[in-house]
Amino acid sequence: MGCCHSRVQGPDSDVDPPDAVPRQSQSANQNQSISPPRATPRSGLPTSSTRPNQPLRAPSPLARSPKNVSNVLPPWTRSHLEKERQIFFETRVSGNLEVWTTLGQVCLLLRQNNLPDAQAILDATNISCPNGRFARGRGRSRDGRGKGGGVYDAQGLLYDIPDWVVVDPADIIEEEHEKEIDAGSDGAEDEVYEDKRDGIGPASPGKEDKGKGRADEVDMGEKVKVRCRLSTSQGDLLVDYWSRQPARYVAERIKEMTGQGKVKLMFMGKVVDEGKPLGECGWTGNHIVSVFVLNE
Repeated sequence: MGCCHSRVQGPDSDVDPPDAVPRQSQSANQNQSISPPRATPRSGLPTSSTRPNQPLRAPSPLARSPKNVSNVLPPWTRSHLEKERQIFFETRVSGNLEVWTTLGQVCLLLRQNNLPDAQAILDATNISCPNGRFARGRGRSRDGRGKGGGVYDAQGLLYDIPDWVVVDPADIIEEEHEKEIDAGSDGAEDEVYEDKRDGIGPASPGKEDKGKGRADEVDMGEKVKVRCRLSTSQGDLLVDYWSRQPARYVAERIKEMTGQGKVKLMFMGKVVDEGKPLGECGWTGNHIVSVFVLNE
């Protein structure tokens, strides 16, 4: 009666024990247990080391002022163009403020056809230009996949800059009073600076010699410290500065402290006029001045 239960299974038996797991199931379970984990989703933003980067090319000419930027129809005047450029940089809500400040400086250099310094600033701040076209064009890129142009920061964020921010449209109207101001700006600025230095307007020879040391002392203004942020990532520098001195004294002091031969000062997206005091450029004691170190 119990023979079916007392059967001894030999090594050649084809019957598995009752509690054995089928080999096929074991293999499936084993494969499931050792399957590799899912890959972590990638951000999709290329790193600075893998992103393509081409040398800057000179911007293409622009025939007309833009139509849909402001309520002023083309052609624009010079003053309106400068106003819209300022508004463009002041209203950026994405990206990094310091990067936008850098790009404002690059725009100015490109308008001056100064490609070497513009390229040096991009390299110093780790900003790449995949196809060499800094501004967004109106046509299509060479590969036919859409509008070319644009630059990327170190984190892979795109900064899209319209062509009219970089290039002066050919139909710009130069206003007559602006031409007069431009023609006499150098002498006027020198005269204003002399007035502030002496504190009494155009001085007579006798008054200039009498008490000259006291006038010079008053002219220097208040001694302050200017926090300067270098593009070479060497950290911030605190520069001693007399508030009525021209900003070029800050630039000269930075060159002495760093051993660099050429620097440019930027503040609030604009190039600092080194012939004016920083205060006249909008700077106050709690602001940081960006310093771009250029390789000569």
